[in-house]
Amino acid sequence: MKRLRSSMLSDIPGVRHGFYGRTGGVSGGVYATLNCGYGSGDDVELVRQNRAAVARDMGTDEPRLLTVYQVHSADAVRVEAPWTRENAPHADGMATNVRGIALGVLAADCAPVLFADVEAGVIGRHDA
Repeated sequence: MKRLRSSMLSDIPGVRHGFYGRTGGVSGGVYATLNCGYGSGDDVELVRQNRAAVARDMGTDEPRLLTVYQVHSADAVRVEAPWTRENAPHADGMATNVRGIALGVLAADCAPVLFADVEAGVIGRHDA
């Protein structure tokens, strides 16, 4: 599994980020290999294992790697605590000031936008 980074975010103290491709996971078939999308139709346990690997690489654990149920909207949510996949909000953006929470975005036909405000201690992401 390879994490790509943006030079624009890499120099910000306390902000860890990454872009992951498809390699390095455990899923097979059309979902091979690093499928992190619970809504994809892949085996839920394999998706959980893939997300756990990404979470470890980002310095947190799988329950703290959060994604929303993406709906192609302008809706965004403030993340104050982890949620379960069954309770993921329907939105396309997230922001948090809680340390240890990783905000994830799955992209196919949209471009993920990441942002950070060092002074406010806020990170966020949105699908554009």
